Parts: sequence; C-alpha cells; structure tokens
Amino acid sequence: MIFEFVQVQRTPMSRHEVKVKNQIVGFTESTKAGHMKLFLNDTFRLSLYGLRKMEIFKNEVKCGEITQKQHTTKKILFIEIGYEYYEMLLSGEKYLIYETGLGKDKHYFSIYKDDKVIAVIHKPDFVKNYLDKYTCYLEDETFFLPTVMYCSFLECTAYYNISAEGNVWDNTSTVTTQKELIEKLDMSFIDKAIQKEQMK
Repeated sequence: MIFEFVQVQRTPMSRHEVKVKNQIVGFTESTKAGHMKLFLNDTFRLSLYGLRKMEIFKNEVKCGEITQKQHTTKKILFIEIGYEYYEMLLSGEKYLIYETGLGKDKHYFSIYKDDKVIAVIHKPDFVKNYLDKYTCYLEDETFFLPTVMYCSFLECTAYYNISAEGNVWDNTSTVTTQKELIEKLDMSFIDKAIQKEQMK
C-alpha cells in the first residue's frame, strides 16, 4: 500500500489530507504546536507533553503514546554514545521508528514491528511555502493507522511551522552518520511496495 500525507494549509489552522490514490480518506486540524486532531473512521487527538512524549486519544479515550528513546552503543566515562529513536504504543501494539538521512531528498523514517520493517516514510527535503508532504510505503493496509499517526506526530513536533513567513522553498536536507541508523533503512522495501501497487 502507498499513501500520501499532505499539508494543504498552514494558517490560521494547520491542515493535512491523507490521500490514497488521490482520494482523500482522512484529514487533520491543528491550531497550536503539539496538538492535533486526526479524522479517519474515528477521531483521534494527539497532545504533546514535554519534549519527548505525545499521548494519543481515540474518541477521547487514551489508546497510545509516542516517546523518544535513546539506544546506547557504548559509554566513554560517564558519556553515553548512541542514537535516538521513537517508540509508539498504539492499541496494544508496539512500533519502533528510526530516522535516516542520506543527503539531498533522501530523508526516511522506518517503522518496525517485531524486528521487521512494516513501513517506510519518505519526506522530501525541498518544501514549497512550508507545506510538508510525506509518501508512505506499507507492507499492507494493516499498518495504515500507525503510519498516519507517526506522520501526524512529525507535523506536531519536528515540522510544525505555522508561524513561518514567506512563500519560499525550505531545504531541510539531513545526513545520518550513525551506522546503526543507516542499516535500519531498507530501500528495497520501497521498491517492493511500488511493485505490489503496480500489480493491483
């Protein structure tokens, strides 16, 4: 499955559309940083608490959270060296998300479940008028909700830019240096998702 998560409005309310084969299947609304409502078959609310934790509510009942974690690869004296990743708990299931940047227009987020890649999100580095867009490649439709949820989380935290001014191109190219994070990205996963979609 392939779908897009596209920001269509920045002010006065940030708004995104979830599109499958150019058909809108859901949308979001956000009036302030760290808070968003996601409308699919159910209504979800995402609320940021501090800088490292976001809680997820389904029809106003908590159903999950996303938290920042640190994986330590080694310690030098009292300094821990490693990399950051995110853990998402959603409706009793656990997902781990790793960010990998390989330079210009190669910015990805890999979603794992049980040590297996189940989705890869590509975020283009060049963004016009600060309107973000994500293309999401999934193993199957089962993982649609957690993938949409993580795109929403990114828009509430890393890419919330409602106060940005001017109609310009924003270049946010990312280069990852940690070997472990580079190895988490499986580019063949994207190719397989595209091939599956073409066979439908």
